[in-house]
Amino acid sequence: TPRPKLVPTVSEHGGPLAWARYSQIRFGNAQFPFVVALSATVYAIDVFGTTTWLYNRPISYPPTLALAGRDRSGSQFLVRTNTQLVTVDLNGTIKPLYSSFIGQQPLMEGFIATDGSAYVEERATNNNGSTTGMLWYVKDGTKTQLFPANWVDSTTPSAFAVPTIDYSGAWIIVRGGGKPTVLYRHAGGQLETMFEEMTGPAAAAVTTA
Repeated sequence: TPRPKLVPTVSEHGGPLAWARYSQIRFGNAQFPFVVALSATVYAIDVFGTTTWLYNRPISYPPTLALAGRDRSGSQFLVRTNTQLVTVDLNGTIKPLYSSFIGQQPLMEGFIATDGSAYVEERATNNNGSTTGMLWYVKDGTKTQLFPANWVDSTTPSAFAVPTIDYSGAWIIVRGGGKPTVLYRHAGGQLETMFEEMTGPAAAAVTTA
């Protein structure tokens, strides 16, 4: 049965995969090519089509689980539950990252860096229908705010991050609001300005090479 909501149509901001933001199907590794979140369970699918569940929660509505990213090797994945963000590996090992969200059931997209830290964009819809967001850096149990991610419309955040080619850190674009568009590089907990354009062009994506 087709599951169209596994790959939602949203904005595209570059990174290693096209149109992958908020997708509930993620690439794994050679042994388990795909990892899928369906309602209350995260599954790994091996090369023979056999499924193995990695993480399970009681069924509820809205669904309590959502895939939010992966590491470079496709062996660890970001999973948002209804109360926390965790990493889950292909052995089913679970590691909590943080448990305070900016809103209920926020959309999340991010990735796990090579040193085990994580970059996470959190996007929440408020009671009045407006959307707010934040770009976080999470390391050793500490969540650090990098930039607010305000949404001009459903596809245009004021800040977004994609992994560097080796997943050692992140490239970050900050734009909009009548301010210059700035490209940053973040690695090892340090933020470095790489480029600034005073005219404020609407940089839509970053693709590493």
